Amino acid sequence: MSDRGHDGEMDHPKHVKDKRRLMVTQLLRSPVMNPAGTEVGRVEDFIVKLADGAYPPVKGLKVRVGAQDVFIGRDLIDRLEPGAARLNTHTIRTEAFQRRPGEVLLAADVLGRHLVDMVKGRIVQAHDLVLAPSDDGWYLAGIDRSPQAMIRRLIPRRGRPDLRRHAILDWRSVQPFVGHVPTAKLLMPLQRLRRLHPAQIADIVEGASHDEGQEIIEAVESDPALTADIFEELDTEHQVEFLQSKSNEEAAKLLERMAPDDAADLLAAMDQDRRKPVFDLMSPNQQHKLRKLLQYRSGCLRRGGDCRGPAESRPHGGDRQPRADQLLDPRQRRFRGRHADDGRLQPDRPRRHRRGRQPDRGHLLR
Repeated sequence: MSDRGHDGEMDHPKHVKDKRRLMVTQLLRSPVMNPAGTEVGRVEDFIVKLADGAYPPVKGLKVRVGAQDVFIGRDLIDRLEPGAARLNTHTIRTEAFQRRPGEVLLAADVLGRHLVDMVKGRIVQAHDLVLAPSDDGWYLAGIDRSPQAMIRRLIPRRGRPDLRRHAILDWRSVQPFVGHVPTAKLLMPLQRLRRLHPAQIADIVEGASHDEGQEIIEAVESDPALTADIFEELDTEHQVEFLQSKSNEEAAKLLERMAPDDAADLLAAMDQDRRKPVFDLMSPNQQHKLRKLLQYRSGCLRRGGDCRGPAESRPHGGDRQPRADQLLDPRQRRFRGRHADDGRLQPDRPRRHRRGRQPDRGHLLR
């Protein structure tokens, strides 16, 4: 299939140009018929195997037969049509369905969930999934992210419109979250994430759930420089949220790679009992930079104990500068700022406005 435009939309593949695509919701809970036209069960789900950069082939159906779910392989499927799945055999195996390694259930694991649009660097939701025929069977061709698709899921099957000409996002342009799928055995691919700007990845993390964001953070951990760039672009709330899962040593290494002013902001936002242990694990050079920056904050650095900083003793912090050898006190009102060339502190611009700057990363899109 070929992408159309910049939205990751797709055209019909040439080798199946005249064949009809189907939406997953057109088949869920539809009858499964044997060659005699007798109903043997109901479609519960579609089983696929995900692979990087490829269209996942449909391996078979999860079918409700009586009181249990069974697996029907694709070789037993004669055809799929809106409202029915037709088999080429009268005999099916009735062993209870069990997931196998690498398998993903489309309705249970993908439909209605978030995915990453790798073309535009944004979160999208799969309100419906598109199946397309090929010479070898059926495969997952794309997703429908439009709100209308969500409404269609509530309409009786026969009342749904003909979707053969419906514009969709090509599956190759999206990346699913599969951390919740125990059998997926497929991590968020780092190489695909590297094509996005760190600011785009940060936006995706902020717009995702915690588990989805954690899946992205874990995917980029093998690239410390990219991880640091992403953390610089995250808002403070998400920085602290995803730093909690890291050890003090990992947190110190992360702050080492961040710009000193961003590292100082994050250090000040950390829990009080964790700041000094993390600070002590950093290199003397980075410690020196942070000490110099932190004397402009309304908190203070401290060596240990339960001391109060000079700013805390004043109703509004006062004009007195805190000592650079004291630990930042979280009870103080933080002032977010950056240093100008003359060394004076200037108010920090909103992070989103700072995201236009290009970090020193050769792999980013120009």
